[in-house]
Amino acid sequence: MKHTATSLLCFLLAAAAAGLPAGDKRTDALAKELTFLHPGVKLARPDTQCVPAGQIQYGQTVTGELTDTDCVLASDNASFVDYWQFQGNTGDVVIIDLASTDFDAYLALLDGAGNLFAQNDDFGNSLNSHIAFTLNSTGIWVIACTTRLPQITGGYSLTLQGIPAPPAGSCTTATSLCLQGPRFHVSVAWATNDGRTGSGQAISLTDDTGYFWFFDSGNVELVVKVLDGRSVNGHYWVFYGALSNVRYTITVEDTLGGTQRVYQNPQGTMASFADTSAF
Repeated sequence: MKHTATSLLCFLLAAAAAGLPAGDKRTDALAKELTFLHPGVKLARPDTQCVPAGQIQYGQTVTGELTDTDCVLASDNASFVDYWQFQGNTGDVVIIDLASTDFDAYLALLDGAGNLFAQNDDFGNSLNSHIAFTLNSTGIWVIACTTRLPQITGGYSLTLQGIPAPPAGSCTTATSLCLQGPRFHVSVAWATNDGRTGSGQAISLTDDTGYFWFFDSGNVELVVKVLDGRSVNGHYWVFYGALSNVRYTITVEDTLGGTQRVYQNPQGTMASFADTSAF
C-alpha cells in the first residue's frame, strides 16, 4: 500500500527514535520516497545544465553507468542520476525496468516539465525497479535512473516497453480493461479502512487477461481473466486472482448483451475466484 508523505515522515521519526541503523533498508527507501513526495520538490530537469543520457524507444534496452560526473537529484543534491527521454502518446501503457548488479536501483517517471508521476524501489524479490504506467499526455517523457542510497555508482540496463493507446472508441482506458476484444468491460473500485477510495489502474496483458494496481504502479493488486468457455458449457468464464486484502469491487460488463457481474472482496480477505457461468 502506498504511504502518504505524512505517514512516511511519522515512520522516519519513529525509526530514528528507535535507533534503527542509518543503513536500514526500509528506512532508507522511505527516506528516498519521502524526498520525492515532499511538496514543492521535483527532480532536477534534464536541461542544458544536466544533459540527458540519451533517447530510448518502445521495445528498446539500453545500458548505462552512473558516475560521479553525472547529474544529481535536486531533491537530495547527492544521488547520481541518468535521464533518458522518450516520445509517448496519451493512453500509451509504458512498462519500464531498471536492473543493476552494482547498486540498489531506484526508478522514476516524469513528464517533460519535470513533474513526477511514478516511482519504484524494489520489484518482486529483487533490488531492481519496475514501473507500469498509462501516459496522460502526448510529448516528451523522462525516465530517471538512480539509486536508493546517495553517492553510489555502477552500471545498469534500462528496458522500455510500450503498448500504444487503443483506437478511438475502444472501451480500454486507464481505469478499465477490454477483454475478449471489445466485448467485456472490466473495472475495479477499492476502499481502505481509513476512508480512502479509488479506481484500479488497468494494465492489459493479452486479449483475455489484464491486471490492476491501486497504490503503486509497481505493486500488482489483482489479475482478471475472461475466457470463452462456450465450447465446454456454453458460457464465458470470469477468473480473478487476488494479490491484495483491500476491500474492492470488480464489475464485468458484457457490452454486447448489456448484462453485468459484480464480485466483491471484503476488507481483510485475500481470495481468488472462478465463475464458469458468468455470461
